[in-house]
Amino acid sequence: MKHRTQRWLNRFLFCGCVLLPSLVIAGTLILRHTDTGQRWMLMWWTDAFAQATASQVEIGRVHFVGPDRYVFENVRLSDRETGRHIIQCDHVALNRINAQWELVIHTADTPYPDLYGWMQWWNGHVLSQKEGLETHIRIDKLSLGDPQKRQLQNFNAQVMPGSDVTELLVNFGGDVKEPIALRVRRRHIYPVQTEIVLKTNAQRLPINVLGDLLEFDFQFGKVATFSGEAVVQISSQPADRVRKLTLKGELNQVDLTQLLQNAQPPPMVGMVQVAVMHAEYDDGQWIRLEGRLQGEPGHVQRAWLPTVARSLKLRWLGDLDQSSIPYESLCCEFIWSPEGISIRGEKDGPNRGSILRHAQGIILADDPEQVIQTTAIQDVLLR
Repeated sequence: MKHRTQRWLNRFLFCGCVLLPSLVIAGTLILRHTDTGQRWMLMWWTDAFAQATASQVEIGRVHFVGPDRYVFENVRLSDRETGRHIIQCDHVALNRINAQWELVIHTADTPYPDLYGWMQWWNGHVLSQKEGLETHIRIDKLSLGDPQKRQLQNFNAQVMPGSDVTELLVNFGGDVKEPIALRVRRRHIYPVQTEIVLKTNAQRLPINVLGDLLEFDFQFGKVATFSGEAVVQISSQPADRVRKLTLKGELNQVDLTQLLQNAQPPPMVGMVQVAVMHAEYDDGQWIRLEGRLQGEPGHVQRAWLPTVARSLKLRWLGDLDQSSIPYESLCCEFIWSPEGISIRGEKDGPNRGSILRHAQGIILADDPEQVIQTTAIQDVLLR
């Protein structure tokens, strides 16, 4: 009996210490160095990526680095139905850590011209998945299809699938410690709705990037930036339509000639900062705008001042015999809704009530007793 036990023990030791490691080494060599292993890995991972992204996937080659560690060369994703190119990556490193997948991509190219189109692809292909493991995706540099758009730096995404809601957390931007943060939540219950929450943190986001992300054409000038928070809700009925938008934050380097571009010639030239306390857009129209304009020195056309004073019921206090009047301060607090608008100037100091003033005194001031109709703004901008 003693010898029989010893023989079984020797067999277990042989299997555990010799046979199993030999099989693992042999399997690794087959996966790494044989055409059969390469074809098997290509077939497996092509199907896995296609299922995870609901797209057509092409992979040039798969490198087996170790258990749950792979490197993919020349990865290309296309739309299944139309064949439209989605993204191209030279190298993708895939690691499984605990119950999570981690994808690391150094450079990637997409034909989508802007951030909005790129995020809509995520919404329609990745966030539509209800099952799967949590996945972390890092792209060091992402080039958009429009060469005039700057690259997205340090794009980090965390996808968390769920049966009711799939959530995507994204960080990107040059500041790694305080990046621009984006949260996308897609509800799977019909009708499908998606909520996008943007927080710029300490960074100033170029206004064209904000417009691309929210699919809005903001006419604030080429150098304008936004810092703050934006929330947008998109409904699938009708398809991919922005239903509701709220903004809170600060607009910097806003060009007055762009802000007042409906009036020809531009009545004011200069730059302003806009503190946005609350801006709300719902179902195709703005329903509330509340904020404060603080302007840098600029010029105002004298011929425009009577129209502004009459339409907005302001006090026109100072007049100069000049066609273009230089001003040194612009200060305006406003609350707008479809019912009307209230405009107030400086709150304190010797120039209390001043909206526009030059070195010799006040040009325009508010009138607290007046209630202004919303149509007055249209009259001012169209003249």
